[in-house]
Amino acid sequence: MILRIAVVIPTYNNLRTISEVVRDAIVSTQLPIIVIDDGSDTPVLNSLYSFEVKHCLEQGRVRVIRFEKNQGKGLALQHAIKVLAGEGFTHMVTMDGDGQHFAREIGKLVEIARHHPWDLVIGDRKLKSATVPGVSKFGRKFSNFWVKYETGLQVKDSQSGFRLYPLLPLQTMSFFTKRYDFEIEVLIRLMWNGIGVRETEIDCFYPAKTERVSHFNKFWDNLRISHLNALLVSVSLLKTHRSPWEMALALGIGVYIGCTPFIGFHMIIAVIVALVLRLNAVIIVLATHVATLPIGLFMMWGSIHIGREWLHVSESPGAKSAFYQWLAGSTVLGGFLGLATIAGSLLISWMVKRNLEGGGNWTGRARGGRLGNGIVKFILRTLGLRTGYALLYFIVPYFYVFAPTGRRGLNEYWSLIDPELSWLGRQKKILSHFLVYGKILMDRVYQSYHTKPQFKSRPKGLNHILDHFEKQTGLVLLSAHVGGWDMATTLLARQGFKNQINVIEYQAKGLNFQKLKEGDQPNNINSVDSGSNQDAIFEIHQAVRNGRFIALMGDRPLGDRFELIPFLGRLAPFDVTAFRLASATQAPLLYAFAFKGGDQSYEFNAFPARVYTFDSKLPRPVQCYEWTKAYVEELERYIRQHPDQWFNFYPFWSRLPTTPSGGLAAQSHNSLLEELLGPPVLKPEPAPDSKPSGAG
Repeated sequence: MILRIAVVIPTYNNLRTISEVVRDAIVSTQLPIIVIDDGSDTPVLNSLYSFEVKHCLEQGRVRVIRFEKNQGKGLALQHAIKVLAGEGFTHMVTMDGDGQHFAREIGKLVEIARHHPWDLVIGDRKLKSATVPGVSKFGRKFSNFWVKYETGLQVKDSQSGFRLYPLLPLQTMSFFTKRYDFEIEVLIRLMWNGIGVRETEIDCFYPAKTERVSHFNKFWDNLRISHLNALLVSVSLLKTHRSPWEMALALGIGVYIGCTPFIGFHMIIAVIVALVLRLNAVIIVLATHVATLPIGLFMMWGSIHIGREWLHVSESPGAKSAFYQWLAGSTVLGGFLGLATIAGSLLISWMVKRNLEGGGNWTGRARGGRLGNGIVKFILRTLGLRTGYALLYFIVPYFYVFAPTGRRGLNEYWSLIDPELSWLGRQKKILSHFLVYGKILMDRVYQSYHTKPQFKSRPKGLNHILDHFEKQTGLVLLSAHVGGWDMATTLLARQGFKNQINVIEYQAKGLNFQKLKEGDQPNNINSVDSGSNQDAIFEIHQAVRNGRFIALMGDRPLGDRFELIPFLGRLAPFDVTAFRLASATQAPLLYAFAFKGGDQSYEFNAFPARVYTFDSKLPRPVQCYEWTKAYVEELERYIRQHPDQWFNFYPFWSRLPTTPSGGLAAQSHNSLLEELLGPPVLKPEPAPDSKPSGAG
């Protein structure tokens, strides 16, 4: 994967330092730079005076984005995230405009990102100088404490503004903070989302107090951060701490509290325990309701009986004696029930984990079960397609409710397709989306029962495929999980084209030539079992060289061979295997898309084939990126025409790419774009009134 990194420098009234900070970033790195002028009284452009800065402004390496009014550092960074992700940058380095940070330290952050591209990298400031304010040292320790409390993880410098952010997990997040508190919010929420945090020690500069320019308001900004921490603590106790052990422990403690005689105070006790032990408050509070009638009466009787008979607590008459018996007995009964609850919860979580597949990304596993699919097939075979379509009005609501990952993915998708849609409007679109998907699946099954095409086809560019079929040359077809291109190719059978397309699909167990499930495939598509993951690529190469047609889906990365490319305005992972395969075998490659029409037809579109050859003068990763980007642009054009036929039912723009084995992809073999293209050239500024060499 190519790392495309930009430096972002938010600034507000740093007129004395900003030009030197930008110049430092120019000469210390090869990275492009964006200066966010957050409504400075004097525009930053008037303060960028050095030759290097002016030259880079002219060349486009340095850009200035100006807000007319001061909006806060947080909003400035959020705007930068949106801009950079839309332009294809994968990471953002942030540094302050007051001269506190040294651009030479950026290399440390970048080097970590090369090996851990999905992690947030923080510059851990050396606050040892005598000019470092004591309040800064205290503020860092205070902030670090709350970060550890809210996440359970230790961070050395949670207040550092010198960071390298991965943009993929950030681009779909919405934030409620606008100023300095943003850096705390984004740190906590990334950690909650499972993003790793790495730190490296950096030098920093704090000028003397008389020379220091700071816009941090000690009262209002500290008040905002305090409110933020209170909110984050509350959220952490309500929504986080859901590991199997933490859930089991919270349930067990809640059951124990529910057994105690402090009726009416169980909720207060549960919240206090959750705060002290950093456990999920909702789980503990819910578990205390084990004492609800009628179970509570049996627990009270059991506790009193244990206290009186087993522990020999005083049997003197009166409510006070009964209370002591209840309290003593509840420690035994509650302890036993709590431990049993913990053990049972851990056993259930282990059993669930053992039976679940995958880690959230689409695995190709079909829903519905054998019985449900059998009923659908029976209806299609005996009652016809229209009856099958009618059945979908009962099936689709089920999927909407019980497919949360697909629902979340489509919410993400429709927010990009139509940002003006309300939440309710998106849900209507999602239901319609599921309906279209169900119809295409039924079309596929229905077609498998017939040897002749049952649907109309409107072909465009069909000759581009048939030409290679007649010449019996290998061909790479590149498509995506959209529409139903496999259905549309039934029209090829009319031209004598049969069993020539080999579909390669992503599977949870690895890269395989995988048959479409249970034979429900158009009869002109063939498939071959690859045997083993190690041999899959070799067999694919051999198949192309032997004149076979190979079809790949570029929108599902098969491993580490992918790039992050702007798609619908945000970064998304797209596979480059097809272009690497085509260039290695010199087999022609063409795009093929097809979409279902409203009149029981499929529109088939095949582009002219092209032979992809690496230019020795350009880096290969850059060429693969550009080829894939052209494919993505065509895919986006068709998607906007048929928005309800995008069938990647997972958070495509926010889920980190994984390998077939389940690990994070692109943990190594990452290249910097600036290294691939070489350093920018700075031409020296000519001396004033100088004459060209040789002039008389």
